Amino acid sequence: MEGEKKSKTIEDTGLIDSLSFLKEKKLLPENKSKVIFETVKEAEDSAKEDVLAVINEKRNNLRQEISELQKKGYDLRLTALSLLQIPLKARLWLASPSRDGLEKIFEIVFSAERKITPLKKELEEKERQKEEELKKREKEELERSKKPSILEEIEKEVQAASHSDKS
Repeated sequence: MEGEKKSKTIEDTGLIDSLSFLKEKKLLPENKSKVIFETVKEAEDSAKEDVLAVINEKRNNLRQEISELQKKGYDLRLTALSLLQIPLKARLWLASPSRDGLEKIFEIVFSAERKITPLKKELEEKERQKEEELKKREKEELERSKKPSILEEIEKEVQAASHSDKS
């Protein structure tokens, strides 16, 4: 028992509240391995890094989705601009971790997601309809290629008539 070191835990209540917020929203991976921290500062710094990683991952994913939608013609400039607030708010949260500060960051994230989600569904529907139209055209082309052309039909009739004339 004497050789075992007891792991230090987080003491900052704002950071604890922030972590519980992320867990409530199912944004914090729970499969983190049990790490033994020698100091409270190490434990808190690790937790802050985890929170910042979640924030940055969400922000980067949203930026990528916005970019893809903008390339397809959707105007999401205001949504993209709103994401520019996240790094500053993340730095403020890092200086003084609190659930309220983290909720403000994720309100921006959730607002952007609410704007993007219907547009993604609309785009998927348009692409599905385009794909169906393309398949329909390909099928019609295939059917037309199977039908003999008018010239081929006339040639067959002429050949049939010439064979019946010879007989």
